[in-house]
Amino acid sequence: MTRRARSWRRGLEARATRAFTKCAGALDALWARAILRPRLRRAGAHGGNCGVPNSGSCGEEPYLGDSGEWDAPSLPTLDLVRVAQSGLADEVWDARWSSPATRPAGPDLAAARLFLHRVPARSAVLLVHGYLGGDYRLERWLWPVRRLLERGHDVALFTLPGHGIRAPRGGAHHYPSRDARATAQSTRQAVRELRGLLRFFRARGSVVGAAGVSLGGFLVALLATVEAELSFAIPVVPLSDLTAFARGQVPDSPSRAQLERRAPDAALAHLSTSPLARPSLLPPGRVFVLGGIGDRIAPASHAMELARHFDATLELFPGGHLLQPSHGRLLRAIDRLTAASATRPSQPRRSPRT
Repeated sequence: MTRRARSWRRGLEARATRAFTKCAGALDALWARAILRPRLRRAGAHGGNCGVPNSGSCGEEPYLGDSGEWDAPSLPTLDLVRVAQSGLADEVWDARWSSPATRPAGPDLAAARLFLHRVPARSAVLLVHGYLGGDYRLERWLWPVRRLLERGHDVALFTLPGHGIRAPRGGAHHYPSRDARATAQSTRQAVRELRGLLRFFRARGSVVGAAGVSLGGFLVALLATVEAELSFAIPVVPLSDLTAFARGQVPDSPSRAQLERRAPDAALAHLSTSPLARPSLLPPGRVFVLGGIGDRIAPASHAMELARHFDATLELFPGGHLLQPSHGRLLRAIDRLTAASATRPSQPRRSPRT
């Protein structure tokens, strides 16, 4: 191929990439206007009671700060129901376990779908969906579950509070909501549940990493600041701050100064669950951030801010929030970060019914 032909080809590829990114951004804007903003505003209307009927007001509870709220949970007892056998020498289980009673209504049941090799894998990956996600059939397609299994990882599709099979009747999602304390409570609950799931895989003898998209990316980043046994964290098109998003202000560029200028109680509640409010507990190089150049829901500035805070590698890809050709990048990052996990848990391996 001549130099002129190569130059023409590169120019054509660059134009195609710009066009794809522009279309991805337009799709994000349409989705935000038609779906996200109305849903978030409806959630905000029910935020005062944490989205739980007859539960009292979250706003009436005193703010307790960080004291004790990030204590490590004990190993949960998972109720496992076998769903299927996928043909890759692995089994699929639906897991439910008791969640901490963070709401006045009482304890909730955490949920995840587990893809487990018959012989426990040396590594496991926790995958955390975004806002309005959580349907296992869809999430299995959105995440490269099969390819992770083929690479030898066990996989868990975690379900956020108020999503998927945990959604209240009518499908009205209440997390996040305009009530800052309600959002902070659900955030703490989700992180505690993820830490319990991490302990389940550690007890099986696996090193454990986590990847999350959008709201899930925010939670994975937060997890990296409170869980020392996490091997790696990969936020994908993440939110770095929930204050504006929870109010239906999509898109929004994050600003710590804006957050601190809000009402003191709301600011304290959000800062208590912000990944930007504390340092990473992971070794250097164990956080990898993926952002979409054309993202109009969680703009690339969110990914950039998290990468700066964690001193992490940032990779921006052509595309947006919904159209994100990131599977290959994610798989390579998981392979690299798993290999870099020098320490291995010493606990004996146990069966899935542990």
